[in-house]
Amino acid sequence: MYEVTDKDGKFLYYRMTKRMKNEDGGYDVITARSKHSEKDCRKKLNAKIAEWSAKHEEEKINGVYSTMKLGNYAENWYNLTIKNANCSRANKESYKNQVFNHIIPRIGHIKLCDLTEDDCQQMLNEYAGWSKTLIDKIRMTLRRILRKAVKEGLIKRNVAEDIVRPE
Repeated sequence: MYEVTDKDGKFLYYRMTKRMKNEDGGYDVITARSKHSEKDCRKKLNAKIAEWSAKHEEEKINGVYSTMKLGNYAENWYNLTIKNANCSRANKESYKNQVFNHIIPRIGHIKLCDLTEDDCQQMLNEYAGWSKTLIDKIRMTLRRILRKAVKEGLIKRNVAEDIVRPE
């Protein structure tokens, strides 16, 4: 707890911070301020901590969080995004094939927050010698899955964005 003062030493407000470990292995910093009292500042901080905890628990209950495995997230992505999409049956089957027969068996065991560009490139390199169309579909599907994870704030960047098709 800090008493924040201006350069002349005049009291401005009380300030408290708390570091909360997040699913990415990093920390979220929660800060509360009050001009009234230490007790009021602590009360505000506790309320913010409770709100932060509730938000993270809700994300886990809803089944989408950064420490979930890529396989679970990809299956969830397919069921929510593609399964009922307004596209042809052949297109849906193609996505289903990419997700369940190629992506999940090879890198589905890796946590979203631990997935690296090298993991994605290594998986794609296993398809060297296969048709360019299949490789492009796998790459495109993986990019779409991870793009959605970035939008949801589960990962900071799409690690599959720069992977290249093997020879």
